[in-house]
Order: sequence, then C-alpha cells, then structure tokens
Amino acid sequence: MSRVLILRHAMPHLDRSVLPQDWALSSEGRAAAESLRGQLPPEAHRWASAERKAQETLQLALPGSFKIDSRFNEVQRPNEAMEADVKPRRRAWVAGLLDERHKNWEGPATAAARFDAAVRGAPDGDLVVATHGMVLTAWLCSIGHLASGEQAAQFWGNLSFPKRHRGGPAVTRTDRTRRAVFPACRQLTRHSVRAPAPESLAREARQDAYPPKAGAHPDASRSAGRAGS
Repeated sequence: MSRVLILRHAMPHLDRSVLPQDWALSSEGRAAAESLRGQLPPEAHRWASAERKAQETLQLALPGSFKIDSRFNEVQRPNEAMEADVKPRRRAWVAGLLDERHKNWEGPATAAARFDAAVRGAPDGDLVVATHGMVLTAWLCSIGHLASGEQAAQFWGNLSFPKRHRGGPAVTRTDRTRRAVFPACRQLTRHSVRAPAPESLAREARQDAYPPKAGAHPDASRSAGRAGS
C-alpha cells in the first residue's frame, strides 16, 4: 500500500540579502537533515518544492535525484515584513483568522488545493515530499486529517526546526484517522487521502479573500474556527 511522507524543511540560514525561497540551510539544519538518513524509504518517488531549503533538506535526508514542483512551495506572502516577529500573523493565518495583516496573501483553500493536486498527480508508489509548515497544515486540514482552527494552529506551532528540537526537521506522517497529527511519525496511505468536499472548498475559497464583505467578521461563517491550515 503506497504512502505519502511529508518532510518539513530543516532550519535555514536567515540571509536578509536574498528572498526567503533562496535561503540555504544553516549548518545545524544540514546536520539535522542528514540525521534523517535511513528513516525514509529509499525506493520512494521524491519531490521537493521550488525553494532551496526544502531541496537541500530532501537531498541530505534521502540522497539521490528528485523532482521539483512549485505547488509544494510555502504559502505566498507578498511584501511580508521580515524584521518583525512573523509568528503571530502566520499563526493567525493557520488558524483561519485572516485580517489586514494577510492582505494579498494566498488563502488557505487555494494553497491546500494546489498542494493536493500535486500529491494526486504524483506516480503510484511511496511518495516523499519536502515542503513547508503552513501549506502542509492547510493541506492536512483540507483532506480531513487535521482539525481546523486552534488545533491546526497548535499543530503548526509544534512543527519543529532542528534548532529547537533534537532529531531534526519534523517528518510528518498521518494515518487515516481524524485524530490530531503531531510531528511524531505517522503515515498517510494514498487511498485514504479524501478529496475536500466541494461545498467545503467553496466556503473556504470565499473566506480566503481579505477584506471580508461589509459587516462580516473574517471568521463569521466558520464552525469552531475552521481554518484552511
């Protein structure tokens, strides 16, 4: 039975002179990615986002050739200020609480849909994908393997970088249950990846846009704070 194994990138070197998608791994990140060797199936199909840190993580964790698909890229956040603490506004996005901080950002449903299309378009067999935390969380919510809202935000917040947690970047696997998913190893079988319900996609697509309609709170129509990531 084929599996989907998601590898969240290791800690990059923060270089303000280049765009985040061009950041290389830090020395600690490289060591952490290398520590994953032997934990991923060598016969799996390998894909990485178009971002350098994801590609380096995959190459170090599972040496060999791989393919690149920009649909596995992190959520698009144009003009995001990097000098301030970015975590609160990113956590709000993950929780589905979109506001003026997220103006022109890619929405949760849009990000999840492109990620899902890339997974479904991959060849049969085990699949290893090197990607990013926010889009990963959005996808897990969209297919029903992670609850939305606060639980999604907690999951994203617990995704480890090697600098903070031993054992390196989080290899996130999920099983076919609907229980909470944390960075401990679990797996997602291909046939258990449910397509998001059309009405759910339509509802989340409407909520992706900011600002909301006059008189409506961005989260007004969500159930228990439903998020896209």
